[in-house]
Amino acid sequence: MNFLTPIVLFLVLLAPGGRLQAAPLFEILEPLAIPKSTIITPEPIPVDPEKKYLLTFSANATGESTLEANPRISIQVKKGFASQLVIEFFDAGGGKVGTTEVSILSKSLRVYGRAFYPPPVATHLKLNLIPAKGEQVEVQNVRVTQELPELEKAAINPHPTFEFGNLSGYGYILGHGGGIYTRPDGKTVLNTGFAGISPMFPVKPDTFYQIYCRGILPLGRKSNLTLQCFVEDSKKPIKSMRVNISQQGETTKLLLPLKTKQANFLFYHVILEELRVVESSRSNGPKTP
Repeated sequence: MNFLTPIVLFLVLLAPGGRLQAAPLFEILEPLAIPKSTIITPEPIPVDPEKKYLLTFSANATGESTLEANPRISIQVKKGFASQLVIEFFDAGGGKVGTTEVSILSKSLRVYGRAFYPPPVATHLKLNLIPAKGEQVEVQNVRVTQELPELEKAAINPHPTFEFGNLSGYGYILGHGGGIYTRPDGKTVLNTGFAGISPMFPVKPDTFYQIYCRGILPLGRKSNLTLQCFVEDSKKPIKSMRVNISQQGETTKLLLPLKTKQANFLFYHVILEELRVVESSRSNGPKTP
């Protein structure tokens, strides 16, 4: 297959049961074997910073930059040792305004997924497949779509659960001692370690949100998580608010400050199973359309 052939789609398909669903914004089904850094999107994909997107693909890598050859590769990713599929975001003038990386860490064909919001000024994205030095990556079934699974669609934050297993990363920055693990029951959980950080997501100022959190605080009172509120283009939060968590699940209702445009979570030693943010009415319960 010639991967430079445009496959950017804007069709509407009829899903089972008669429900309309949007076709993928981009799709490559056939395998691509890539020995060097390659933009695999022949045309830029238009995006809206207020909308959530999902990238999914299957991939395997060769060589020493894999878990089979180097079990420590997952903690060396930040140093650029592993192969990656990189989402590159650009503004209207063509300037790069951000990236999101999904590391390809296994010699076995694995499914990877990343839900994401584009940066605030992004107008389009490209996908750049970057093998580790001297190695090759094979990818297939690459899709970028706004058609989200039900739980993902209902939550404002990306990845309310970790449904793509222990290699997808999910956009979290894990602190010291952190990791992503699949339990014997098949559930994937995220150990944030010390000072772990979730991906950023857009929110509305002076608005109530309900945050449902299920997980474990392994250090008792020394473990905690907070919602951090940011104004536009700010790297320092204007306010941080404590969020409740328990093994059975806890819901916290918070009113965000005026001028808040984005938010994320800061964790101190939390083992996270589910974290879901939904807009709420001023009375109890999620906001109804």
